[in-house]
Amino acid sequence: IGVNSYSYNAGVYVISGLAFFFIGFAGIIFGVVLFCIYLYRAWKMIQDGYAYATPREAVGFLFIPFYNLYWYFQAFWRWSKDYNSFIQRNALNAPRMPEGLFLTWAILNVVMSIPYIGVFLGLLPLAIIAIIGTVKMCRAVNFFANRSK
Repeated sequence: IGVNSYSYNAGVYVISGLAFFFIGFAGIIFGVVLFCIYLYRAWKMIQDGYAYATPREAVGFLFIPFYNLYWYFQAFWRWSKDYNSFIQRNALNAPRMPEGLFLTWAILNVVMSIPYIGVFLGLLPLAIIAIIGTVKMCRAVNFFANRSK
């Protein structure tokens, strides 16, 4: 009786563990896709001939291994700098982006790539900075979306 009940319990634990894994993985994929859409839109709204990158480059280069460690600085920090230049150049009454926040975001992305210690040093700060930065980026995109209506 003991062997059968352990076998049954192990099967239930394996199935439920796999289900939670796939649900979590699907959530991560959804979050990455959604963030890529936000980043694409953020770069798209400042395309006036002076932007450092196109929206496709900004998102696509983040998926190139090792090069993405450099590109984080371009996709986040450079976007905030280009955005601030864009609103100044066009004399817009839009919210300014805190460039230091986006620089920190890029640095923490690089820190996270350090084996073993990166997760311990950067996970919580990166999560906090990424949430704040994404909210600010979305507000900027929404400002321009509402302005064009």
